[in-house]
Amino acid sequence: MALPGKVIFNKKGVSFHGLKGKGIVKDWNVKDDISNYPVPPLNGTAHTWHHSPAQLLYTINKGGVEMGGQMPAFENLLSKKEKQALIDYLYSLWPKEIQEKYDERFK
Repeated sequence: MALPGKVIFNKKGVSFHGLKGKGIVKDWNVKDDISNYPVPPLNGTAHTWHHSPAQLLYTINKGGVEMGGQMPAFENLLSKKEKQALIDYLYSLWPKEIQEKYDERFK
């Protein structure tokens, strides 16, 4: 049975992206001491909503390492339904105006 997106996020992503995707650092655009960008928030205040559903799925599957990030790959850890539930949950965190922009662009 597939887990709901919120449960998956709370198990796998909350320690990196913060509660409800709000982030865990003050400014995710500023590199740390070893020149890495911090993990971005996923609640619509960063760039997540700029990416197509296919791009979001790719990042979930492959992780963020090839883009200079540190997110692990979940390709073999989550089912297809769980990945979609996770994307749907992230979408639910965005303000209505961001959801509308995303829908215009990708749906």
